[in-house]
Amino acid sequence: MIFEEKKNFITECCDDLSLIYDDISSSSAISLSSLDAEKTKLCIVDVINGFIKCGPLSDESISAIIPEINLLSKAASENVMEIISFYDNHDENSPEFESFPPHCLEGTEEAAVVDELDWLKNYEKYSCLPKKSTNAFFEDEIKSLTSDDEKTDTFIVVGDCTDICVLQFALALKVNANAKGKRVRVIVPIDCVDTYGAPMHNKNLMNLMSLKIMKNSGIEIVKKINTAE
Repeated sequence: MIFEEKKNFITECCDDLSLIYDDISSSSAISLSSLDAEKTKLCIVDVINGFIKCGPLSDESISAIIPEINLLSKAASENVMEIISFYDNHDENSPEFESFPPHCLEGTEEAAVVDELDWLKNYEKYSCLPKKSTNAFFEDEIKSLTSDDEKTDTFIVVGDCTDICVLQFALALKVNANAKGKRVRVIVPIDCVDTYGAPMHNKNLMNLMSLKIMKNSGIEIVKKINTAE
């Protein structure tokens, strides 16, 4: 029983937490040019107003990842890499509202991709697709453009929240590929993901543990993806 004695439990967790921090913080950077642009897709998860700029689930601190994602997106477009953006787009009767406050209703400002990435609309290899749940993998159109695309063997996953939508989508991509016996790289750059802060939801802790869970599942956690040659 893991909760028998609180003091020992906390002490043991803190010891492991230090090791996990060292493991994740020692992640190396990789170069975008090292990836085959024709076989790589950049997946941008929920970089929308409703989780960053306005609404009951927004946390302005997440905005720190926007410049990094923007820089990576511009470099990806220069390399003619396909870019896919997913965004929460709920109707008022969404079952998800039993777990979360109503958010990102269809047609509202909350459901819109942040203005900083608006330029992507003019990029010919860009798709912007709605999702009705935390895990974009289960949307048929998104699944057809990602895991069902036999040509693609590398996915870069960025966005928010690290411990919810990013975690679920990245794990689904990797697990699905493993089940098919297909070798797929799923890469998550630390500087391009973040989560919110709230009582009993320390964002630093949740980021760290989510990254560790993904790494343990074979997802590549990198410090960043360098875009300069």
